Amino acid sequence: VAADFVAAAENEALRAERDEAVHSGSMLLELDPATIEDGLVSDRLEVRGDDQEFEDLKASIASRGQDQPVTVRPRRGGEGYELIAGRRRLRACQELGRTILARVQDLDDHDALAAMWSENNLRLNPTPLELGVWMIAVKERFGLANADLLKVTGFSKGYVSELQKIGVGFPIEIREILADPRKVSKAAALQVVDAWADKSSRKAIESILDRVAGLSDTGKQIAAILK
Repeated sequence: VAADFVAAAENEALRAERDEAVHSGSMLLELDPATIEDGLVSDRLEVRGDDQEFEDLKASIASRGQDQPVTVRPRRGGEGYELIAGRRRLRACQELGRTILARVQDLDDHDALAAMWSENNLRLNPTPLELGVWMIAVKERFGLANADLLKVTGFSKGYVSELQKIGVGFPIEIREILADPRKVSKAAALQVVDAWADKSSRKAIESILDRVAGLSDTGKQIAAILK
């Protein structure tokens, strides 16, 4: 009986230590990528040449492992984990058929969003168009109010309003044909949104999209659209 009591106490201590490690983010685990659900809101826009960047990342992980762990949280109401940051690293490990190094943290939705923002903002330096698309997506996924976005990003109310206008109004028809949508300035993005909202301007833009798609320079594409 005494031995059982000691074993139970040790198990309880180990559980407490594990829970503290998860809460603090100090727990690193080698996980099967299949146990991680990728429900991330996209943190970057697709750009011509991204495939090569991904292949370079995959080759790097294959030759010398991960430089940084991904961040996950325990899946709510089930087994496994939810991805918080590191989508491309997860995809690379999946394709390589290898385990993935992950930092496990027990985060609620608000803290998960803050962690997502912290890593992606520092790593990617996202552009106005990327930020606008991201903000609209996370608002829908997490049911956030503008006050939440202001708190997480530290941006001004006016800037967040402009970014959301871009996120809602910048047409995917244009976004998909741009050589590099990350090079579109905030001012140009807002001009495109306003032009697309005007029926006559939109019709004129739609008539030249095939030609614009053939241009290799983003600046020239935007100039043609706004001409």
